[in-house]
Amino acid sequence: MVDTTEKLAQEYYEVKEKIRALESRRKKLRSSLFSIFDRKRGNEICTEDIKVYRVNRPRTTWNEKILESILIEKGLLYQVLSPDPKKVKELISKGLISDKDLEKAKITKDLWYTYAVKLNSRKKIPPSLLKENHENTKPQPKSPLQSSYVSKENLGSKTLIITDLSRMKDDRVCICGVDSQGTTFRPILPYGVRRRNLVDSHGSFIIKPFAVVKFELMKPRPQPPHIEDVRWDLIRGPVFMRNLSGQEQKELMEHLAYKHVQEIFSAPIFENRFIKEGDGLRSIGTLKPHEIIAIDFIKNSEGNYNYYMEFMDKDHETFKLPVTDCVFLKYFDKGLDNGYSPDEIADDLRDKFEKNESFLRLSLTPSFKNAHWIQITGAYNYP
Repeated sequence: MVDTTEKLAQEYYEVKEKIRALESRRKKLRSSLFSIFDRKRGNEICTEDIKVYRVNRPRTTWNEKILESILIEKGLLYQVLSPDPKKVKELISKGLISDKDLEKAKITKDLWYTYAVKLNSRKKIPPSLLKENHENTKPQPKSPLQSSYVSKENLGSKTLIITDLSRMKDDRVCICGVDSQGTTFRPILPYGVRRRNLVDSHGSFIIKPFAVVKFELMKPRPQPPHIEDVRWDLIRGPVFMRNLSGQEQKELMEHLAYKHVQEIFSAPIFENRFIKEGDGLRSIGTLKPHEIIAIDFIKNSEGNYNYYMEFMDKDHETFKLPVTDCVFLKYFDKGLDNGYSPDEIADDLRDKFEKNESFLRLSLTPSFKNAHWIQITGAYNYP
């Protein structure tokens, strides 16, 4: 019975992978066919026994404000109104209504999804990405406190490509990187990583996205699903090696990318926002989204903006998650300083992510309200 069960699971995984590969190929073929249709100004291609054709079925949308005024005038507005779950969630997130207020209106049904993932799979990084450029190497000045002692429990010297630099409270940040084996490390400090820990003695940033940096790592501090946490010996580093080129960045993201969110964390995702406390095989990973739907912002009680990105993964699951990526937030803040409105900046960013090839770094927060919440700690697009 056990053998049969394992064979079923293995076959299920293999079938899912074949379907994904075929779906990817179908989309590429469809794109090529549409190019031929456009070039020939036709809508069909025939062989001896096959015809491939396209049909235009225009989709109608409405200008809601104009439509509303017309329906009100005719006394028909309430005949077309219906609750929109997405808009109800937005009302809750803005604090205009609570879950408790809506409790009586809820109808909950179990919806089961089946996933298949490879356990403990690591994606080795191409060696060329971790090569050192000694001309750009900027070692930190040696401290008189520096010791050559490395505990047997310590990991020692480790060269990482920085993949994430995300904003936390106050001036604290979170950094992540990957080594040559594709293993992710989140270097941590007892009182949090601060901005001053990211720069060299001249004030130049050396820990930033896609920098190759050598660290002295101490004993790992895993707290599942945050298996990547490891203490960082600040006295003995870091050492900046070089920056990846744009093409190398894209190669790295392609190499690390998963196709759907659930595959990253390998745990049930609730409300497409969180997993249960302690669940999950890892706390961070790269996603190549199927589509970037929207970029949004909400002003909080302190007068600052919280940023959100809505996207769809390859399983056609839609997520709207907060963005904490420092570079993304700096771009937004700089736009405001230059006199652009939040809407203009959001439209500009949305245009960049929709038109270019995009990658998102998704990570889990520490436990909060018995859950780990998903956030976007890196948002990159190429070219």
